[in-house]
Amino acid sequence: MSMSEVMLKLRQVEKDILATGKVDGPELERLRKELYAHDKIERPEADFLVELHKRVQHLSPAFEQFFYQAIKDYVLVHGRIDAQEAAWLRRA
Repeated sequence: MSMSEVMLKLRQVEKDILATGKVDGPELERLRKELYAHDKIERPEADFLVELHKRVQHLSPAFEQFFYQAIKDYVLVHGRIDAQEAAWLRRA
């Protein structure tokens, strides 16, 4: 699956999440499935997740845990944080 296909699916998940204002149960599983479609989170997906986190009205503990783990998985993909990833974290 190409990155554009993944992002298209993520936008649909985002639309459904924003309609309810929360991420739980089925929405969280859909989000997890799409974000880890390539077994790792890449930059466009991490950017998407940060923006979604800002826009969700009701942040559940499960979504918070998922969010921070996914960002950690993205940033530490090489086992360390380089300057580019540090700059991204500061902006996020």
